[in-house]
Amino acid sequence: MKDYNCTTRTLDSDFDEFGEKIEGNIPDGGLMAWLQVLGSWTAIIMTFGISSGSGVLMQWLMKNYLKDVSTSRIGWMFSVQLFIFYILGVALGPIVDAMGVRLLITVGSIGWVAAIFIMSACTKYYQFVLCFSILGGISSSMLFNPSITVLTHWFNNRRGLAIGIAASGSGVGGIIFTQMYDHLLERVSFGWSVRAVAFVVLFCACVSCLTLRSRHKATKINWSDAKPDFKALTEPAFVFMVMGLFFVEWGIFVPMQYIVSYAVDQGFSRNFGSNLIAYLSTASIITRIITGYLSDIIGSFNMMIGASLLSGILCLAVWLPAGKTEAGLVTFCVLFGITSGAVISLTLITVPQLAKVKNAGRRYGTAYMIASFAVLTGIPLAGALTDHHYLGVVVFSGCVYLAGAASFFVSKYFAVGWKLVF
Repeated sequence: MKDYNCTTRTLDSDFDEFGEKIEGNIPDGGLMAWLQVLGSWTAIIMTFGISSGSGVLMQWLMKNYLKDVSTSRIGWMFSVQLFIFYILGVALGPIVDAMGVRLLITVGSIGWVAAIFIMSACTKYYQFVLCFSILGGISSSMLFNPSITVLTHWFNNRRGLAIGIAASGSGVGGIIFTQMYDHLLERVSFGWSVRAVAFVVLFCACVSCLTLRSRHKATKINWSDAKPDFKALTEPAFVFMVMGLFFVEWGIFVPMQYIVSYAVDQGFSRNFGSNLIAYLSTASIITRIITGYLSDIIGSFNMMIGASLLSGILCLAVWLPAGKTEAGLVTFCVLFGITSGAVISLTLITVPQLAKVKNAGRRYGTAYMIASFAVLTGIPLAGALTDHHYLGVVVFSGCVYLAGAASFFVSKYFAVGWKLVF
């Protein structure tokens, strides 16, 4: 059994990416460190936030431009974007470890803004796939992965808090983009609705580009490292952690993506469905910060096990029996927003927990490369289960969360045995 107890970590270099002298110990605070949190927060608003708010967009496309396309095929459009978003992490990790984040953040920002502006002119399925799924997937990955990895360079003892604050950007983005789509699509054209979203993304991109920076001096990239860390897959703790990550990522976007169309299918208005996303996103904001703070005290794995378990129980014990009522749906979305928000932020914390600073990017990329196949199949698989009033969607979501909780529990055991805090 390998001991993964956290200790104070140092960087291999005494210089940041601009050649400026730095302290060897990770600062765990200070102006520059918290600016990284701000930059990461805005990066997550415009990447994960877009995904959190895409349920309204999906429902609109199903009724308009893509009304002749099956629900499952429309789901592929969003899942391919997330698949590319995740799988590129294995290549981006070594680049961040060697060169820092500035180049990737800049190029990713340009590509992501361009993808959304181009999407405003799309009307056909293949056009959405090319600009949003492919170009958007590549660009958003170049934003998200470095913005999280760089936090491990600046925080150690307060890493959970820092990542939790940054991860709250997903909830903030979910509220912003859900409400923008919901109100603008009813008042102006699809093109201007999407362009308005693109301008918000442009503002967030500027903030990220101006603030994010690494603490080590740029070195030559070792492209041989741009591949999965198969050595890590010989460690049982890492393997079961990746299994847990796979399961929760398999179901994490399903309720967010289908709750609007589910509500409409039950006879509620699209506006009510949009409000459900807002309730879910709002509930997740504070809990992501609190979860990050608590993970530094009682352990990220403990928090992940509990959050995954409760998410699964809520799907099967609240959404399933009470999902046909307004009160039941609101209750589910608020409670699920709390637990699933914790899961999202904790996935960003648990992976670095089993890695050292110098290989955090590569291990992070390896874990998310495997998890990318979960997000690739999760949304379209749920789309194929939308018959029988979405019964399959609800059961699928609950079961994968419970499987994730079990996997994280086993991972913790292999990492530290029966130790209470981890």
